[in-house]
Amino acid sequence: MRSCEKLKKQGRERKSGMRQTLLSRLSGPAHTHFHHQQGALRVHSRKGCGRREAVQRPRVLTRGQHQGHSGNSSDLQTPAIAWLRPALRAIDKQILPVALVSFIVLGVIRPKEGLIAHELGLSNLITIAIFIISGLQLKRGDALAAAKATGCVAFGLVSILLLTPMLAYLLLKLPLPDHSLPIALGAAVFCCMPTTLSSGISMTAAAGGNTALAILLTLASNILGVFTMPFVLPTLLGSAVGGSSCGGLQPGSLLAQLTKVVLLPTLLGAAARAYIPGVAAAVDENRRVVVYLSAICLACVPWMQVSRSVCQGLAITAADLGLAVCLGSACHIVFLAFNALCVRVLSLGGQDRLEAARLRQALVLQASQKTLPVAVTIISSMTPSNAACAAAQAGGVLAVPGAAGLAAIAAVTCHLTQIIIDSFLVPIWTKDLQSLKAQQAAS
Repeated sequence: MRSCEKLKKQGRERKSGMRQTLLSRLSGPAHTHFHHQQGALRVHSRKGCGRREAVQRPRVLTRGQHQGHSGNSSDLQTPAIAWLRPALRAIDKQILPVALVSFIVLGVIRPKEGLIAHELGLSNLITIAIFIISGLQLKRGDALAAAKATGCVAFGLVSILLLTPMLAYLLLKLPLPDHSLPIALGAAVFCCMPTTLSSGISMTAAAGGNTALAILLTLASNILGVFTMPFVLPTLLGSAVGGSSCGGLQPGSLLAQLTKVVLLPTLLGAAARAYIPGVAAAVDENRRVVVYLSAICLACVPWMQVSRSVCQGLAITAADLGLAVCLGSACHIVFLAFNALCVRVLSLGGQDRLEAARLRQALVLQASQKTLPVAVTIISSMTPSNAACAAAQAGGVLAVPGAAGLAAIAAVTCHLTQIIIDSFLVPIWTKDLQSLKAQQAAS
């Protein structure tokens, strides 16, 4: 009897242990499923003591193992897919920088295809497509909503089109070796550009700034820039490219070029959005497709320029890339500091602290960023078109083999550095605006 009681007690302890083990597995972080098979849990009894003994425990399988056993083998790759999803999301958010870097690397590794595309005259066509797409995304109503902030608008346009370009003159005076001069030229051209077409607006919205002011400054500076750049660029860069009469820097020819490939395509896209029924809704509903298409078109322009320069003997070194990063970072930091100081000194934004902060944030960001498509268009037009221009440029920066390609890489690098720097500033601006909102709510 004592042995039977002892065996019964041991059986109860085993059952209790099994129950606790199963409960702990079910309450764990991983979801589990039971896989039941005939005979998976068998219970036997012995005569004389009535003991019930568990011969085999139930099999506990993970979700992937359970589905794999049932015949769905595609889910066995779930960990790999889960690992790729964060990378794909990051690429989707930063499609423009990823496309620019990828196409430049492609131009260095396989320049033949880019050279063929350039010789077919695709550069101008793709540039026109870029600005048509930009025009399709412009929202005129949002821009007009910020027109009442006259002080912010006036200072923003003066800073973008006249004040910040002056840094280009200093860049070309840096004591650099001859083979690095195209890097300085590319950064100088970038400094003379209007504000960005899309990244500044999206960052302003992310930080909680005044998006309407950002859109208005984007529209006005890119349109007015067509008429100011033909005079600003020759004044600041003429001597660096062997004079303003060649290399695409003659004011009349530059104005005609910018009107043809920048202004008219932008107005065409904006008119299609405003007056053709269904276009605005289609663009807004397929925003990600439009963004991808714009990024690919924009990346194709430096790809063709770099491919052409590599075929001409361009050698890109780590020192050149480091110099481009340093110049781009320094220029953008100077722009941010200068514009932030000016809006404080001039007390722009009005009396309302929260609204003033939103206006200043949008103004500083838009006045400090520069657009890349116009920059690569200008750099492409600087290449000499005939022997006379080539002779005139013999003492200029463009006399360096592959100089236009190196200048294009510098402009792309400047664009990437400004996006990286501002991406760190957006959370800080967001926190400041939230703090001001909390203070106003408390008062």
